[in-house]
Amino acid sequence: HRYDLYDEGYLGDRQPFKRQMNKQIDGIVFIAEHGLNYYLNKYGQGLKEKCHLFRLGVKPIGEQTEKSGRQNDVFLLVSCSMVNSRKRVELIVDALAHIVDINIKWVHFGDGCDYEELKQRAEKKLGAMQNIEYSLRGYVDSSKIMEYYEKHHVDAFITTTASEGCPVSIQEAMAYGIPIIGTAVAEIPYMIQGNGILLKEDPTEEEIAEAIRKIYSLEEREKQLMRERSYQLWRQYFNADMNASRFVAYLCDEVDL
Repeated sequence: HRYDLYDEGYLGDRQPFKRQMNKQIDGIVFIAEHGLNYYLNKYGQGLKEKCHLFRLGVKPIGEQTEKSGRQNDVFLLVSCSMVNSRKRVELIVDALAHIVDINIKWVHFGDGCDYEELKQRAEKKLGAMQNIEYSLRGYVDSSKIMEYYEKHHVDAFITTTASEGCPVSIQEAMAYGIPIIGTAVAEIPYMIQGNGILLKEDPTEEEIAEAIRKIYSLEEREKQLMRERSYQLWRQYFNADMNASRFVAYLCDEVDL
């Protein structure tokens, strides 16, 4: 789904022996539609019968579409990722620095090699802003993040990543009916379909700020519909239990047990 698929993910920017492999194997399984399309475009549509899409997904964990709206007129924005140059979390800081008329609380889960630099950037750009509260939580176990989603009305989940596969962090947010703001990389465009805002692949900080503003400014009914859509997309495409059952059925059909 990434290292064994994309040329740029492998040493020398070339996947070895793929054409030879394609002639010998019976089936190729992809966990993301983007990856499947990439492979067919690279090696030819003649492989279509061998290529299958079986997403992974996350476990059924909770539904937040009916939870009451934000409290104290504070817009709760959450992000969850490693902190490194590829994830571009610093763009969230830069975007929030442009927003002076909305009360926002931003919570980030995750650490990484650029974590200390992110903390310094946030303090410099956001520390003196009266309308922005931020909390950089560092590494937090996934179960604790799910507890946070369970207890809080998250208005939007955001990722400004430059490169992805099929991010589990977005799937988890969708399972709680949280609207998504994300960049148009890898599988993310397939995950944002009426349940959030799709940014361009390399957005400016102003464009990110505008996306936050847009979700904040929606009428309550529109927000509720967006939350419901997010949950339904998870249920249809990223429910791990359902996806595992489909994959098992495929294997049983293919293999004489």
